[in-house]
Amino acid sequence: MKEDKSKQDGLDDLRRRAEELLRNGKINDVYKMSDADVRVLANELQVHQIELMMQNEELKRTRMELEDALKRYSDLYDFGPVGYFMLDKQGAISWASLTGAALLGMERADFFGKRFQLFVAPDERDTFHAFYNQLLESHVKQSLELTLLNIKDETRFYAHVEGISVYDSSRRLKHCQIAVIDVTACKKKEEEILLLHTLTFAISTAKDLHDALDITLEKVCHAIGWIYGEAWMPDKEGKCLERDHTFYSKVSGLEKFSELSQGYRFPPGVGLPGRAWLQKQPVWVSNITIDPNYPRSQIALECGLRTGVAFPVMAGDEVVAVLVFYLFESFERDEHLEGFVTSVTLQLGQVIKGKQAVGALKESHAHYEMLFETNPHPMWVVDQETLEFLAVNRAAINQYGYSRQEFLAMTIKDIRPPEDIPKLVDYLTLEKAGIEPDFAGVWKHRKKDGTIIDVEITRNSISFYGRKAFIVLAHDVTERRRMEEEKARLQEQLYHSRRLESIGRLAGGVAHEFNNMLMSIIGYGNLIFTEMKEDDPLRDYVRRILKSGERAADLTKTLLALGSKQVTAVKSINVNELIRENRGLLLGLMCEKIEFKIQLTGKDCVVMADNNQIVQALMNLATNAREAMPAGGALSISTDVVGMNTAFIKTHGYGREGVYVVLSVSDTGVGMNTETRERLFEPFFTTKEFGKSSGLGLALVYGIVKQHDGFIDVESEPGKGATFRIYLPLVETMSGEERTSVALSLGSEGTILVAEDDDDVRELVKKVFEGSGCTVVEAEDGEDAIVKFMDNKDAIQFLLFDVIMPKKNGKEAYDVIKKQKPDIKALFMSGYSEEVLRKKTLFDEGLDFIFKPVAPLELLKKVRDALTK
Repeated sequence: MKEDKSKQDGLDDLRRRAEELLRNGKINDVYKMSDADVRVLANELQVHQIELMMQNEELKRTRMELEDALKRYSDLYDFGPVGYFMLDKQGAISWASLTGAALLGMERADFFGKRFQLFVAPDERDTFHAFYNQLLESHVKQSLELTLLNIKDETRFYAHVEGISVYDSSRRLKHCQIAVIDVTACKKKEEEILLLHTLTFAISTAKDLHDALDITLEKVCHAIGWIYGEAWMPDKEGKCLERDHTFYSKVSGLEKFSELSQGYRFPPGVGLPGRAWLQKQPVWVSNITIDPNYPRSQIALECGLRTGVAFPVMAGDEVVAVLVFYLFESFERDEHLEGFVTSVTLQLGQVIKGKQAVGALKESHAHYEMLFETNPHPMWVVDQETLEFLAVNRAAINQYGYSRQEFLAMTIKDIRPPEDIPKLVDYLTLEKAGIEPDFAGVWKHRKKDGTIIDVEITRNSISFYGRKAFIVLAHDVTERRRMEEEKARLQEQLYHSRRLESIGRLAGGVAHEFNNMLMSIIGYGNLIFTEMKEDDPLRDYVRRILKSGERAADLTKTLLALGSKQVTAVKSINVNELIRENRGLLLGLMCEKIEFKIQLTGKDCVVMADNNQIVQALMNLATNAREAMPAGGALSISTDVVGMNTAFIKTHGYGREGVYVVLSVSDTGVGMNTETRERLFEPFFTTKEFGKSSGLGLALVYGIVKQHDGFIDVESEPGKGATFRIYLPLVETMSGEERTSVALSLGSEGTILVAEDDDDVRELVKKVFEGSGCTVVEAEDGEDAIVKFMDNKDAIQFLLFDVIMPKKNGKEAYDVIKKQKPDIKALFMSGYSEEVLRKKTLFDEGLDFIFKPVAPLELLKKVRDALTK
């Protein structure tokens, strides 16, 4: 190793000497070197030459690799997505990559010497100038965003610009290197996202759907450069689209298009809106003026519109609106633009869906307000556990008298009467145990003023702000129950009245035949009685027969009175005078243990009545009072004048408006319970033992009062006596005295026509008149009477006709005869009730009338009275 090192050191020394001689120009001295040294040097030179050749080859390979690397590097600069530029101190372009040249729209060779600022949007050049100055002064990379111009297609694009200054070894500025990245797509995406967010916020804060559509049209048109927008919505029936709103720029023709489009309606599939509605996807038409399915093509042509695009606004699977946009130019379908607007409509649809949900919630709340707060019936919400009031409506506040704050501090128990609370607690306990009690029916509630009312409850379980609760509706049925009770009482009275009516109809039905028989009995009995001598032993028997006949006639009148059909002799009477005149009669009905008092008003108590019937009613009431006081007591009869008005009738449940004389009969007897009071006026009803009362006394009083268009009422409680009040209509003045009858004889030449369908009665009447010297012509019915009159027209002076007869009744026969002989006098008779006879208009025309049965002398007197008229 040492030897090699020594040899190498010698060779290095020889090379140095040779290089020194050559450097010093002493070429000749080189040749003076020894051959050995020369050979060594030559050999060394060969070695170096070989090394140089090898190095040269290496350099060639390195240069080729460097050129390939430079080419690759240049391609990266030229064809990469980033544009590169070299700028001098003045900002002039000294080099540009192919990508950079393409971005700015020029050939690379044309850039040299042109300032980069010329390719910056004019309104941003000051910004670039400040950026470049800062770049020249700084060793740090700078960046900014600019809008640059493409000279070739005259468009703008958004660029991200980065720059750095490049210095030489002396720290002198060589140039600035600029990198330009086209960020237009990203920028638009950002703008679209920002616009989408802005739109979403604006739509969501719009007060209603119409404002949301208005905002969408305006912002979309501004964002993408469309000049006209329409919003179409389905009508109420969902059959057609109607225009809701429009937006258009201030360009001539658009206002005209909007005006002419007003009133159009599009069914599914018709026009741009209808097609988008039907297809549920965008519809793009590049030239609407020649589209066969565009009804407004002529209007669009006149206004210069060409491109139309329709977008359905979807909420779920439902199209809630259609947006339509227009351009003046024909514009082919742009999928990116279409996608952006579709994204907007999707957001709009979601917002609309939300607004519809909010609207439905508001509508539901409004319904709650309408059904709960404005319900005319009291309603409240009650906690199921605590029974506290959680909410009450205005009706509850108004009807119960508590304020809302008072209600909310109470429980449901606080409006229940104390006696009802145990029942309520029992029901709620059963409910908690899983048993469903029946809350239906009537409950008692207590108002703030203590008033107890009847209510019907309807309730349901609900969740009220997370709390289990009942919603309750209370229907006040207090008045209804009172009316039902009143109705039941009136129905019972009607039932009693109808039973009386049925008895009256029965009485009226038998009265005619019964009275005919009684007339024969009484008539022939009187004829026998008048023919008998005073000492005839049979005279007393006949007298008893006549007495029984009179009693039978009275019984008939009583039966008719029960049905308010009794024949009355009505005239004006003073009730006070009537009582005074019959005081002794009434007093005679009392026993010594009963105190009898009369208290008469100082007012005029004049009524139209049958004197005898009113006395009969007083006697029956006095007798009833006496029997109610077996141990003694007090009976008082009083009179007064009162007015019946609506309030009186509503309170008492009977009556008719007017002024009435009140005849009151009061006793201090045993009184009556409710059941007895309700049946008091029933025929044959009595509380006495069988056989001790007919049960007709008070029924007769009821019939008399009703026949006089009056009312009768009774107040009584067990142990507190009874008071009967009879109400009779007041009249202002009394009528004159009845005319005194004048006895006149028909004379021996008088002829009377008797028409009677009952053979016995007709024969009796014939004997009576023939016995008084009259000639009698008999007829068995109305038609026979007319025939007999025509045959004896000149001789007949008087007519005695039964009212109800076959073929023609008495009144019809009389009307025919009167036309033949206007001055003919007549007397009608019947055994029927006054009610039946009034239908024949006898009383209305003032014709003379007499009721069967009638005694012969009374009949003759009535005929003589009729002849004196």
